Amino acid sequence: MTSIRPVLALIAAFGLTGCAEPEVDYYQGYVEVEYLHLALPQSGRIEQLTVQRGDRVEADSLLLALEATREQAALAETSSRLLQTQAQWQDLGTGLRAEERAVIQAQLAQARSAAELSAREAERRRTLVHRKLLAAEEADAAQTLAQRDAQRVNELRAQLKVAALPARQAQIDAAQAAVLSAEAAQQQAQWTLDQRRLDSPAAGWLHEVYFHRGEWAPGGAPLLAIAPEDRFEVRFFVPTAIAGRLVAGQTVQITGPGLPRPLEAQVTAVADQAEYAPPLIFSRDRNEKLLFQIRARIDNRVDGERLRLNPGLPVEVRLP
Repeated sequence: MTSIRPVLALIAAFGLTGCAEPEVDYYQGYVEVEYLHLALPQSGRIEQLTVQRGDRVEADSLLLALEATREQAALAETSSRLLQTQAQWQDLGTGLRAEERAVIQAQLAQARSAAELSAREAERRRTLVHRKLLAAEEADAAQTLAQRDAQRVNELRAQLKVAALPARQAQIDAAQAAVLSAEAAQQQAQWTLDQRRLDSPAAGWLHEVYFHRGEWAPGGAPLLAIAPEDRFEVRFFVPTAIAGRLVAGQTVQITGPGLPRPLEAQVTAVADQAEYAPPLIFSRDRNEKLLFQIRARIDNRVDGERLRLNPGLPVEVRLP
């Protein structure tokens, strides 16, 4: 059907008679739309189809989804691994738990009591040795015990300080790297899962459904086609003299029985090569007539809403 539209436009533009060409203030054209054919990079069975032909669709809305059990399981696994690495990283930065520090504090209190007791015992024995009531070896043994208990106090004090410190910096860096790796794995799993769903890239209307729920959809093959609300255009043909006056960005007006009111369209392309009028409209006066195709993007907003136009709809194009 699309191949005969230019012919119809040419016929309407120049008529079927061989008489002199009348002056016209408009040119016949027809509406077209640049369809978006949507596909997924992966293949799979269609599990969900949320739209049907003719439905209005909004940008980023879900249109179709493939079965994704494996991808969902992979995402759950990577999410759990991320939580694990984050917990390990945080644990290395907090030192020992409060309960573990309490144990060391209790041991320190016991060591202090033992050190005080052994220090008094060593002093008492030195007094007895000075009075020659006790052998010197007994005093030396008590002094050694007092020193040992004092060193134990110092040891537990050091342990208590270490308990409040985080792990070594190299361990913290390694744990942080593990978190970053887990985050990357989770992002990749999420991306893979997202490839199992097809969202609308633009607002518009669903034109065609090529595969339905339960069918196997091959990767890379078009699954749906939508007509974006802002991709409607008018195509029309003008003679050489008129084409030389038109440039991209100019505004034209279109009217027709299928339009609620006149609409504006902005010229987007002027053909760089002329086309001969089809033999169907050849005559002695026109057999050398050259025509140029003009394309103009239609502003189809009416009362704040986008108007759906039917491709192939004949319209009249008036130039500025």
